[in-house]
Amino acid sequence: MEKARQAGVNYIPWGLHHRPMAILRNMQGEGEFTHSIQKVPVMSTQKPLDEQAGDLFIGEYSPAGYYCSAQTFMENLCEVKNYNLKSREPVSTR
Repeated sequence: MEKARQAGVNYIPWGLHHRPMAILRNMQGEGEFTHSIQKVPVMSTQKPLDEQAGDLFIGEYSPAGYYCSAQTFMENLCEVKNYNLKSREPVSTR
């Protein structure tokens, strides 16, 4: 979708589904790279989810996903406010 490309995001149309799931593949970071995915601990059912978010450990390098309808995406990009990389200008959703 052109709007997604302009916003610098990937839009994945799910279609009909029972339980959507995305699989993220990453490469192991160099030992000196402090924002490597390997810095994120394995999720624990004994801790609250908000204490285990990837961005707490690797900041803006943490992947993020949002789920909304195609109509909502076209109207306001799923109401996501922080989807842009620092080097990109915000895209008007009007």
